[in-house]
Amino acid sequence: MSNSTDHASSASPLDVQETIGLLLSRMEQFQQGMELLHDMTRLQLADWLTIEHAARVCDCSYDHINRAVGAGELPASDIGNGGKKAAYRISRADLNAWMERNKGGRHLPPRSVLKEQMPRYLPGVD
Repeated sequence: MSNSTDHASSASPLDVQETIGLLLSRMEQFQQGMELLHDMTRLQLADWLTIEHAARVCDCSYDHINRAVGAGELPASDIGNGGKKAAYRISRADLNAWMERNKGGRHLPPRSVLKEQMPRYLPGVD
């Protein structure tokens, strides 16, 4: 009958190194997951969000949020960045309201309006 010391002595140094490498890799993945969880929790509690953070919260692109801010659809405060570039902050309440307003996407106008606009946007199409 073999005991645990016999088994431990039979493991090659290469097997031990591979196991340690695998464990270190898994620990790094776990740490990255914990950091992401921490960041997402912090974002969920924040009252004011950057455009990047608002995009993460809404699960959409930075450009989508930036266009909405630029078009005035999504209110944002420019806290300034030394005159170099706008540094927008979006309130959680405004972001939630914007999401509610855009629920269901944009709808096409009635057929009567489409028929009137077709020659302008699609000339030659009947």
